[in-house]
Amino acid sequence: LSRIGLGKSYGLKSTPMAAAIRQLAPRLRMELAIASDSLSASTVSAADRRLFAWQAVLQQRHDAPRSLAQSTAALFSAANGFLDDLHGMHIDTASLAVYELVEAVCQAEPELASRLMKMDYQLTDDDEALLKQALEAQKGVGSSAASSAAGKPSRIAQ
Repeated sequence: LSRIGLGKSYGLKSTPMAAAIRQLAPRLRMELAIASDSLSASTVSAADRRLFAWQAVLQQRHDAPRSLAQSTAALFSAANGFLDDLHGMHIDTASLAVYELVEAVCQAEPELASRLMKMDYQLTDDDEALLKQALEAQKGVGSSAASSAAGKPSRIAQ
């Protein structure tokens, strides 16, 4: 959470360090605040789906932390609705699906991934278009883990 600037500590300044993550973090803070105000349990709203997507992105395995490029791709995926279909899965299954998706995106776009590893790099419009294209191309990645854990077929991207 400290990587994206969430959480408070009296002795620590909670600020995202990487420029690309600083671009995405304000949306995360806003969407988490909106979703936490949503009290309707009878229907699943878009805010509920997005909240779950953010939660799946924020959950990281202790034995395999994401790289800066993977974290940026995961945050971008949640911010742009590519993970909204994860709602309804167990959070661990959804988190595993996010790991698989962002790994596939980083492998498909190695030049973009290497640019995202730079702390001072900010996403350009071309980078965002490339990320969206890569995410669209990776539809279904992560479904194997999600399907076997949930017992049903799933789709990650819209």
